[in-house]
Amino acid sequence: MKISFRWWPVCLLLLCITACSKDESTEGNGTGNNGTFYIRCKIDGTSKTFNISPNASKQDLGSGTTSYSIFGKAVNDPNNFESFGLSIQIAGALAAGTYVETDSSGNYYLAAVYNPNSTEATQIYTTLADATNPFQITISEVTDSLMTGTFKGKMFLNTTDSTPPSVTVTEGEFKVRVQ
Repeated sequence: MKISFRWWPVCLLLLCITACSKDESTEGNGTGNNGTFYIRCKIDGTSKTFNISPNASKQDLGSGTTSYSIFGKAVNDPNNFESFGLSIQIAGALAAGTYVETDSSGNYYLAAVYNPNSTEATQIYTTLADATNPFQITISEVTDSLMTGTFKGKMFLNTTDSTPPSVTVTEGEFKVRVQ
């Protein structure tokens, strides 16, 4: 079960890459007037911006469960996979508030994926329910067309090592279109 838990975010990222690669538009690349869209954060203290086609998708999974996925690429190069993705699967509607990956209520599942530019799943960072610095997303606003918020926490290299290498994400923020 632990392996499938760790592979779920990687599969989500690969799905997002496939879906986003069809639209090479840089609309919302941080240069437009009102309505600038972005995902940005610091990874181990280094500023990163994922403003190539940043967006959120909403999918009804049935039985009252909805999945929200937020995704953006760092550069507009199909051979560079540096990207960041966030996902929340929730029973009921997503509302403004803070969602933490270690929440035990069972009402939602949260995951994040950071690909530093690799096609190898074992070189991609994902959430792993760190007890001291769990990944969290705070939704400030969510409408049918816009989602804003912040995120932070610890992510781990997707390996089978008992103590995998990690990165710390701080000062994360996003403003994306919901499609």
